Order: sequence, then structure tokens, then C-alpha cells
Amino acid sequence: MDQEKIGKFIAINRKKKKMTQQDLANILGVSDRTISKWENGRGLPDLSFLIPLSNALEVSINDLLTGEIVNKDNYQQSFEKNVLNIIEKNNKHNQKILDILAFISIIIIVIILGFVFLNMEIFKQDYDREKMFINYQENMLVFTTSYSGDIKYIIKKYNGMNIIFLNLVTSIKDNINNKNNDSINHVYGLNNIDKKFLEEKYKVYYTKANFNIIKKANVNKLGEIINDSYLIYEN
Repeated sequence: MDQEKIGKFIAINRKKKKMTQQDLANILGVSDRTISKWENGRGLPDLSFLIPLSNALEVSINDLLTGEIVNKDNYQQSFEKNVLNIIEKNNKHNQKILDILAFISIIIIVIILGFVFLNMEIFKQDYDREKMFINYQENMLVFTTSYSGDIKYIIKKYNGMNIIFLNLVTSIKDNINNKNNDSINHVYGLNNIDKKFLEEKYKVYYTKANFNIIKKANVNKLGEIINDSYLIYEN
């Protein structure tokens, strides 16, 4: 469709009806700037305006989309051409909307993945004897450190002795916070341990070993893990 031609056609027929751009705008419920944009060929009326605009100008929709009064001999051919143009324009409009929605979806997915990535538990914090302490208080073992994260622990028997293996799992986000706030102490209570257990003899080791391996480990394997871990508390 020839936007400039359609625009001139709208302007000519508006003037024939002795209407100002504001008069036509009032009839259609749009601003006079919209009418001006159409008449200057900088845009086309939306499909929803075709019927009220053709009624206001007293021309057919086919005339409006062609930009001139169509004679009877060419009416069918012109009509089919205009319908195809409308379909093409509508498809382009829909594709543009789909492209925008796809772009927004990608942005949302990136934000979600970024949030998940930042909070993924992917690091086991190295043991630091100057920044990691464990003691017994108020019927509970309490692990204190300047590192933020999530405390993990598992209890095993080794040569008749109760052993608690623990480590601090951190995310990228935690590591960033740890660098910026290394003077803040974080307290983690091992509050799911039975009180009767705490009255018996036990040792607490800080380890970076995989807990799934610890669960399935035999005596020899547990011995190896203990040798590679740090004894941080003993009752």
C-alpha cells in the first residue's frame, strides 16, 4: 500500500467534507496529530479505523486502501490486492510482536538463570583455623565463622567413635559478600543432633569430601577421609 497516496486521498476527501483534522479526529476518537500523520504519509490507519474512517469520508474501504476512487472494472482486482496487503501488514505486525515477546522472554530467562547461578552451591569453603570455630553451648554445637554460606554435616561411626563431618558450602553470591564483609561473624547451629549423642564422645572434622562418598564409605575409606580432614572439635 502506498502510504503517501492514501494520506493525500484522506486529506482531499476530508476537505471535501469541509472538516478540519480536529473534526475528523473527534469523530474517530484520536488526536489531530494522528490524522496529520496519516495525511502526511507517515503512517496508515489501524484496521479498526477503516470502517469509521470510510464512513466519515463517505468512500469505500477499497477506495481508502487504494488511495483513489476505484472504477467498477478494476474493483475486484483492487480489492484482492488490498486484502493481500492488509494480510501482509498484519503478519508483519504480529511478527514484530512475537519478536518483542521472544526478546522479553530471553531477558527474563537470563535474569532467572543469573539469579540461580549466583545462588548455586558450587563451592566448599576451605578450612581456615583463624576464621572457623566450633563449640558447645546451650545443648547445641555451634559453628562460628566470618564466611557466609550453608553449613552441611553428616554423622558416621569410625572404630567405635562418633564422627561429625561438616563443611561450609558457598555460592558466588556468598563469596562476593565474604570479600566485602569479612569482619562479620556468622553463627550456624547444628541443632538437629540428638542431645544424647552430644553427651557421648565424638569428634568434629571439617572436610571437603563429597558427602555421598562419606555415606557409602567403608572403614578404610573413612580413615582416608579423616586423614585429609581437619579436627576442629573433640568432646
